[in-house]
Amino acid sequence: MKIRAGFVSNSSSSSFMIVQKEDEDLNIIMTIPKKDITFIRTEAEFREYYDWLNDEEFNNRKDYKKAIKLLKQGYVIKKFSAGSEDYDKPYAGLYGCRLTKEMVSKDSFIIDDGEC
Repeated sequence: MKIRAGFVSNSSSSSFMIVQKEDEDLNIIMTIPKKDITFIRTEAEFREYYDWLNDEEFNNRKDYKKAIKLLKQGYVIKKFSAGSEDYDKPYAGLYGCRLTKEMVSKDSFIIDDGEC
């Protein structure tokens, strides 16, 4: 197993990853501006976010396998965060929340629901 070295902060934010078609709106409770979304389009980019997992651990995650399969079919992964510093943004209400299937469009697949 890889161990992440370096500075680790006690960040007060919730991170989310959703797989959808690139041109599809997130369709969650609040609107997330595109400038606040990181678009992940390749398996290599996706793996970079989980560099602390070795290949076996990464490959054993069914949700990651599904995400990679969808990437190969033209979907993208949309990553965004909501934190205490986002109090003035329309999506501030997502801070500390957990995404549920009801909060996203029906063709979306949630990889990271924000739960700590």
